[in-house]
Amino acid sequence: MVDGVEEDGTWSRVIVLAEGPALVSGHQHGDGVTFEAAPANTDDHRTLAALVTRIFSLDVEVAPFFRRLRREPGLAEVVRRCAGLRPQRFASLFETLANGLACQQLSLDSGLMRLGRLDVFPAGDVGAARTLGRILGRTIAPARAGRIAARFSPFRGMLYFCILGWVLSSTSS
Repeated sequence: MVDGVEEDGTWSRVIVLAEGPALVSGHQHGDGVTFEAAPANTDDHRTLAALVTRIFSLDVEVAPFFRRLRREPGLAEVVRRCAGLRPQRFASLFETLANGLACQQLSLDSGLMRLGRLDVFPAGDVGAARTLGRILGRTIAPARAGRIAARFSPFRGMLYFCILGWVLSSTSS
């Protein structure tokens, strides 16, 4: 397992540094996130910090998105389930492409398309529209889903990410 979330919410991921692979684990405490790396004896703490910041989107301010989402009728449950959720990105373009192919050709369980584009909502995605409709309790056409997502600009992609989070939290509860 290269990337996973444990029952207690601990996010773990294997990353490759110049010294070799390291297991990075993240723990959320309220609005803050702490990370540990094993082996912790890496000499390149800056590279490790930069990778963790990129992969876990610690440089992205998501609070405005969640404030806006709270005000949207019918989406309070998404906020409750996805509070503190941060979009994850891959460390390299190669990793992004490999996982994108796995998602498209195999399944979402095989990989996630984490391009880090928080401004893009796949307006033509029938599955995203269907899931958004399920959340809101009505049928929503893909074009309508795109118009709803436009209300969250520049965080339309974060809405898509939270829809995925809502689905994943529905299957685990």
